[in-house]
Amino acid sequence: MIEPRELLDEYLDGLLPEPEHARVERALETDAELRAELERTRRFARMLQALSQPAAQKRTHRPRGRLVMLMVAATAAAALLLWLRSPVVDPLAEELSADWRAFGDRLAVMALERREGRAPRIGLSDLDVPPAKAFGRVYGAALDRMGVELDGPTRSRAERLVRSHFTAMRSMPGGVAGEWRRSESALDVYRGLRTDAGREAADVFYDVFRPGLVDDATVFRVAGGRDSLVRVLRDRGQYLRDYEEACRQLERRYGAETLAVVMNRLAPDDARFSRRDASQDGAAPDAVLSIRAALYRVAADHGADRLYLSVG
Repeated sequence: MIEPRELLDEYLDGLLPEPEHARVERALETDAELRAELERTRRFARMLQALSQPAAQKRTHRPRGRLVMLMVAATAAAALLLWLRSPVVDPLAEELSADWRAFGDRLAVMALERREGRAPRIGLSDLDVPPAKAFGRVYGAALDRMGVELDGPTRSRAERLVRSHFTAMRSMPGGVAGEWRRSESALDVYRGLRTDAGREAADVFYDVFRPGLVDDATVFRVAGGRDSLVRVLRDRGQYLRDYEEACRQLERRYGAETLAVVMNRLAPDDARFSRRDASQDGAAPDAVLSIRAALYRVAADHGADRLYLSVG
């Protein structure tokens, strides 16, 4: 089930069916943070409206019907494209852009501290979380803080790729299937950035947004090796066979040591390491995401409630 937080744009646009609309309404009544995010989403919508308004006011005739819808959509799209590619001149857009850049800058500071082997000394509690559509700008601010310089066209493509990823995440399912889809999407972004913008730009994406971490509720560590896993999955033989085949293929591709490191971080035996990414233990980011995606895909294909990992 999609979380109410991921439905706010559709809620504001009046596009949700009645059951989903009612579910978001109930969540808003009890969740102050969700109400705050709704207001941030509203501010983004107002910004788009403000950007498109001058062009609309210049029209002297009012076409009707389908043509009106097409022209309004084209105006909004052009306004958004102009805002993304040109210097921001609207006061509200300037304010939002500054907020988003402050968020990206803070994420980058935390990532730099982790790169130095330290736990971040600051958090994000004093900053508003930007909407998904803002994460291209968030990423751009992180590039600046972490000293990665890109030429204008390359930077624009990189920001659009990151923004597309976070926008797409809003419609992904939860649970095991969601972890699989998010891993695959993040892997595509990482490899795309590495090819087009270079490894440093790709590593900024990975270190800042930490896509290698998982939802603890979607994974279960089975201690004791294969025998224990066989007992846990005694009624799901095909899942077990497909899981073991996936492990063999991943081991051939990345090596036994890397596979073990990633699996241990996906389901750590010590809760103190639940927020430690396998890349901090030497695994390459694309290996982390590829292994994670492959294992979760097997679990999702078999309708498992969790990813069951056979760990040592």
